[in-house]
Amino acid sequence: MTTQDPTINQNVSPNQPSSDQPAKKKNTCLIAGLIIGGCLFLILIIGIISSLVLVNLGSSKNKAKEARVKAGIVQLGNMAEQYYDENNTYVGWSVNQEIKADIANLGSSVNSLITPTNYVVWTKLLSNNQYICIDSNGQLLNIKQPPTTTSCQ
Repeated sequence: MTTQDPTINQNVSPNQPSSDQPAKKKNTCLIAGLIIGGCLFLILIIGIISSLVLVNLGSSKNKAKEARVKAGIVQLGNMAEQYYDENNTYVGWSVNQEIKADIANLGSSVNSLITPTNYVVWTKLLSNNQYICIDSNGQLLNIKQPPTTTSCQ
C-alpha cells in the first residue's frame, strides 16, 4: 500500500487558486495605483513649472521690447549728433523714419523738439508709464513726464 505525504493537500488541483493568490492580486493593484498616482503627481508638477515659465517669458518679452526702444532712441541721438557735427546746427535734422516705424511697431511713438543748438527725443515706455529721453547734452534718462524744453531734465 502506498502512503501519502501528510503535507500535500490532495484536495487542491493545480488549476485552483491557492490561498496566497488573492494577496498577489492586491499587491498588483496597489503597485498599479502607486504608479498612476506618481504619474499624476509628475503631470501636476510639470504643469506648475510650465505656468511659471510662461509668466516669466511674458515679462522677458516686454523687457526685450523696451531694450529695443531704448536702443532706437540712443541711435536717434547719435544720428542727431552726427548731423550737428556736419552742419553745425540741429535744424534740418529729423527723426529717422525706419527707427520711428520700428518703435511704432513695438507700441510706442517717437517725439522730438529741435532748435539750432539743442534737441530732445523721447518715447513712452510700455511697462511703467515713464518716458525714455535723450538730449543734446548726452543725457539718456527715464523721466515721468514728457519734456517741455530741449532737455530731458
